[in-house]
Amino acid sequence: MSIITMRQMNHIGEQYIWRR
Repeated sequence: MSIITMRQMNHIGEQYIWRR
């Protein structure tokens, strides 16, 4: 797992929460 992957997952999670 790379830092980029973690950052991408965090970004997707944030968008998902905002899209609620």
